[in-house]
Amino acid sequence: MAMENFFNGQKEYDNDDNDNVLNRSNSSTFSKNDKNQNKNKELHNIIENLHYENKIINDFVKDLHDENKNLVSGIKDLQCGNKNLFSFIKDLNDEKKKLNDKIDKLKDNIDELEKKSSNRVLKEVFAYLLIPCIEQIKNGFDQMNKEKKGISQQYYEFRKYYNTCTLKMIKYKNKIINNEPLTLISEIIEKFSNEAKLSTDELIELLLEENKRNYNTHDFIEDYIDDFIYGECTENDLIQYIEDKSDVNIIITNNEKDLLIKLMRFNIAHRQKLIPIQSTVINYFDDSQIFNYYIDDSPFRMPIIKQYKDMDTIVMGKIEYGSCHIGDQCLIMPNRKLVKIMNIYYDNGIETDSCICGKNVRLKLKNVEEQDISSGFILCHVHQEPCSVGRIFEAQINILEHKSNIYPGYSTVLHIHTAVAKIQLKKLIRLIDVEKNKTTQENPTFITQNQVAIAIFELSQDKQVICMELFNRFPRLGQFTLQDDGRTFAVGKVLKIIN
Repeated sequence: MAMENFFNGQKEYDNDDNDNVLNRSNSSTFSKNDKNQNKNKELHNIIENLHYENKIINDFVKDLHDENKNLVSGIKDLQCGNKNLFSFIKDLNDEKKKLNDKIDKLKDNIDELEKKSSNRVLKEVFAYLLIPCIEQIKNGFDQMNKEKKGISQQYYEFRKYYNTCTLKMIKYKNKIINNEPLTLISEIIEKFSNEAKLSTDELIELLLEENKRNYNTHDFIEDYIDDFIYGECTENDLIQYIEDKSDVNIIITNNEKDLLIKLMRFNIAHRQKLIPIQSTVINYFDDSQIFNYYIDDSPFRMPIIKQYKDMDTIVMGKIEYGSCHIGDQCLIMPNRKLVKIMNIYYDNGIETDSCICGKNVRLKLKNVEEQDISSGFILCHVHQEPCSVGRIFEAQINILEHKSNIYPGYSTVLHIHTAVAKIQLKKLIRLIDVEKNKTTQENPTFITQNQVAIAIFELSQDKQVICMELFNRFPRLGQFTLQDDGRTFAVGKVLKIIN
């Protein structure tokens, strides 16, 4: 029993020990499990974190792929843009080249226009400076016809013989022997070229172009000559003077300039010879009547200097009396042609609606052709008193200089306003003393230098009439000069229009 108890006790002890061991063992196992669980948990957390980080990396890589794809697409777009840019730059360069070509062409056109404008002005200047030569030829024909009148009925018409064909024949010395008119023209050209210090060929070349020109430079060339004579300008100022007055850049060769200066010198010398005669003319007439362009209600009067075609017919002249307006109905005397003023231009090209006396103008006219008008015609207003016309007139004349006595039957050339006509002295009525205002001799046989007479004149051409006015009513249209061989030898004024 005791043994049994011992064994039982031992058994219990052993059981207790076993239980303790088991408990210890279980405790140890549980402890290990806990650690393993913790490690697993940690490992799981690490794995989860790795998965999360891998997901982030994958997302980042995906984003990188997307960005790379966008970058590749952007590079392609940029390459395409560069290609378009290069194409645009090429197109731009092509357009620039075309634009430069157009600019160069425009510059060439401007240069050509400047050259044409310069040539036009120079031709007009040359044309005006050649007037004395042509006047000498005209006067030569008048003298030749006057000398032949008592010998034969032959009459040489200036316009028939003075032409381009004649000038070329003279230049090449063809068929001028035994041809009196051509010989006369040749001799005058040779004389003029010697006086102007030009070669005959140079002068003929200038005359050959003369028919193509207009005399628009009349006023400023006259002004230059006056300024030169009175010391206000020099030869070196000539080209600049022309440029300033014409608003054109003058392009001129040295040879052209040399010809121009030589002709200008001749014209200045010619003007200086006329100064004493012009002074006598001014002193002979009452300055207040001739040179004062005061505004009044006088009828419109504009002597025509020149006419030409520019769509409509253009007439040039100076308004001596009255005024005109656009739309005015006018008469061209002496042929009484009814016209209408469409445009009015001052000599500097400025357009205006109206113009008063004393102004040089160009008028564009409707209902008339260029060939219906001649220098010396006068434009009048249709609703005012028209200009007087006549072929036989009584005048007071003052002989300034003449080598011989002048008898009835004497033929000469009349210059009255812008008209030029051949006239004949028909009768000497009396000689007068102007200062004492009394008659010194009735019905004189002749008149000579420094004498004043009342005389009757008649136009030489049959049935011809010209515009003229009585001096006491329209002084600027009633004063005149008489010329012989191109020189003024007498001045006068119209007292009465007989027929």
